[in-house]
Amino acid sequence: MRRRAGLVGRALAVGLACAAGASAADPGKPPKPLPRAISGDMLEIDGRVMRLRGLDCPPFAVPEGEAAKRFLTMMLRAPVVSCRMSAEREGWVGDCLFAASPLVKPRSMRAEMAARNLCQQFGRA
Repeated sequence: MRRRAGLVGRALAVGLACAAGASAADPGKPPKPLPRAISGDMLEIDGRVMRLRGLDCPPFAVPEGEAAKRFLTMMLRAPVVSCRMSAEREGWVGDCLFAASPLVKPRSMRAEMAARNLCQQFGRA
């Protein structure tokens, strides 16, 4: 019984390390920085600033803009976050998906911001 608990503990530690961005194969490698919200429609991922495709949020200086940034920050703290971006004329543009667990269907951050009327949609999404 004692040996089994040790194996479960090690598996949990490896799972948590992977979830935090560290590689189980290379424990000396520093974890990747987490994405952070700059404004309601803009975030920083791995040193690149990305705009959420097809969204226009109020500026951060107004209360509506603060609310949009807070909500984007909350979504970025979800246990499962995956972002896709592409280089376009105006810079990096894309969308991120988030979920409460790997077993739950991920949701689009862009769609959630628009559904809550925190930002306006424009163009093709």
